[in-house]
Amino acid sequence: MRKKSLSRTIAAILIVTLVLVGVPESRADGPETTGTLTAQSVTIAHSVAVPGQNQYATETELNYWLYLPEADDRDADELWPLVLFLHGRGERGDDLEVLKQYGPPMMIEDGADFPFILAAPLCSADFYWPEVPDLLMGLIEHLQTNHAIDPDRIIFTGLSMGGAGTWALASTYPEVPAAIVPIASFYPDPQSGMIGAVPENICHLAEVPAWVLHGDADDAMPLYNGQVIVEALEACGGDVRFTILVGADHAASWERAYADPELFAWMMEQRREVPPED
Repeated sequence: MRKKSLSRTIAAILIVTLVLVGVPESRADGPETTGTLTAQSVTIAHSVAVPGQNQYATETELNYWLYLPEADDRDADELWPLVLFLHGRGERGDDLEVLKQYGPPMMIEDGADFPFILAAPLCSADFYWPEVPDLLMGLIEHLQTNHAIDPDRIIFTGLSMGGAGTWALASTYPEVPAAIVPIASFYPDPQSGMIGAVPENICHLAEVPAWVLHGDADDAMPLYNGQVIVEALEACGGDVRFTILVGADHAASWERAYADPELFAWMMEQRREVPPED
């Protein structure tokens, strides 16, 4: 993956633009301070669905970066949006520091002041994000229990394998996200594991706003892999925005996507539509 490439100038632009609009037990590796990333950990029981194999149950100690925004003049009881950021395949393992190389964690390190709670979990080398939507949902539930999160403003985003994880999590729990932002994404066939597939229940996401971004010069994850999902979602009448990043290769896809202040402004505009109670 490419190292830090966004400047503090971009972070400053974002700061101006973004002034818009059973519970698992946790063990914090650091204090939960505001305005910076802190390393956290939570143990979650979940299932793993490996393509072509029987689903099995396990328990994972999930390490993650947590960012809590500065309260400023907000009311003490005001709820915050949550952005769940999923990294790519190359960062799997046990080193949280590698997640600071790009995307929202890097931008926070560079000085960005986001108006939302950010959670950036680290995927174990034992599985891939699309195989563990229950694990990710367990993290969201844990965060909702312990922090002032607006349940109607939860955003899923991720790049490459994290984009696949975004599709898997959203299609498994379509009632949860206010919006999704998969970047340089794909979806693996649940039987063969081959990329280029579409979630079987893609139409369940028809009411979930999606902004999908993909570089047309991406040789590692060719454009078709994201385009085929977008076309399937559009066929369901989905609310999808598809941005083809001209000239962008795999890494440039997410570098350019997250460098655009409009993307984060759009995220903050999204709110889940909850059907009225009978």
